[in-house]
Amino acid sequence: MLGLKINHWINYFSGVVLASTLLLPDFHFSASLPAFQLLDLLLPFIILLLFVQRKSINWNVYHIFIGFFVIYILLTMAINGRLKQSRDYFEIFKFLKFGLVIILMSLTDAKHLLSLWVKPLFVILVILNLAHFFNLFNFNYIIENYYNGGLNIQYFGKNSLLQPAGKRMIGLMGNPNNNAILFLIFSVLFFPFSFEKSKTTWFAIAITMTFMCQSKTSLIALILLILTICFLKYTLWNWQKWLKFLSLIAFTYFIAWMFSSQFFKYPIYGNSMFNGVVIESQSAMGRLEAWKFLGKMIYEKPIFGYGPNKDFFYIHHIYSENEYVLYAWRYGLIGVLMYLGFYFVPIKILVFNNKTPYSKYIVLISILLMACASTNNPLSERNIFILFAVILGLTLNLSKQSLHKSQIQ
Repeated sequence: MLGLKINHWINYFSGVVLASTLLLPDFHFSASLPAFQLLDLLLPFIILLLFVQRKSINWNVYHIFIGFFVIYILLTMAINGRLKQSRDYFEIFKFLKFGLVIILMSLTDAKHLLSLWVKPLFVILVILNLAHFFNLFNFNYIIENYYNGGLNIQYFGKNSLLQPAGKRMIGLMGNPNNNAILFLIFSVLFFPFSFEKSKTTWFAIAITMTFMCQSKTSLIALILLILTICFLKYTLWNWQKWLKFLSLIAFTYFIAWMFSSQFFKYPIYGNSMFNGVVIESQSAMGRLEAWKFLGKMIYEKPIFGYGPNKDFFYIHHIYSENEYVLYAWRYGLIGVLMYLGFYFVPIKILVFNNKTPYSKYIVLISILLMACASTNNPLSERNIFILFAVILGLTLNLSKQSLHKSQIQ
């Protein structure tokens, strides 16, 4: 009886973690402290639940990998004399939280969570994003002041001279690139591998929302995802189905183009990828300057890097805009290899060791995040990082159940 109650609370907390990650803003208690998520406040209760259910936890090499990375971060802090810098410990806290969410989700009734929470939360997310895009009920005030919209909202639908221009959907992520990654993750989760009509509809909505964010990196990631699906033969479509699918992609892009350009009145950011302007754009040049600056510093400390050292980026007002560069700067070449381990260790567990129908989701989402990491910092965005942990935990859970069923049969 007690076990059933514990399972009920685990399912409840898992749903709240997912809902708060997708919908709620960060909380700011003090200017001297970083922002907190609702998940941070729930952690003591989650740790208590996991302790009670500790015998049910299926430990694997990924948990060891996360623990080893935390120790390595401490080592880089010690080498750089930063053990007394309290801000750096929040980076360690981030990875411990990541591991705890994976464990929580691995104990959750995954099918219950997916059936009762995911689609309703996605619908709410779409509605709120559309309310922002069309600024219904002055919703952009909330995005600007509570969801870190800031300058992105002030320049929403405007160019650098504050003249009318194409729109990039910022959403609850407060950033169009991160918002595109979020909806592209949903596009993977809803991908119609068997060309089911219902899944195709959900996928079409998710990919339209992705295109409305006007993120060039997400377009490249989508192309890589489709090529991976073809290469690994995740679908058995004939040419007619591929033609329908690609026509659907073209149609959703057209719809997004129509709304983003305010019915074709203004050029849109995403189209610059196809006309060569992207190479000469301010964002591209700004990224190259930042990479050049950080690259010189990486050359000076190539093995262990400079440690988390968040203060450096705040003081110099610099953004790495590339997670490989960021990890090379913070943790050296070893750190870059360990960053890749966040993707390849679960792929090894789920694909090479325990291949199940659910493995493909981790492969595709890992490719998506690795592609986006070339010009963004997806795992440095706390909501995307936690969503990745949720998906990892649920996939481990479902794969374990699938293997158990196959062994019984």
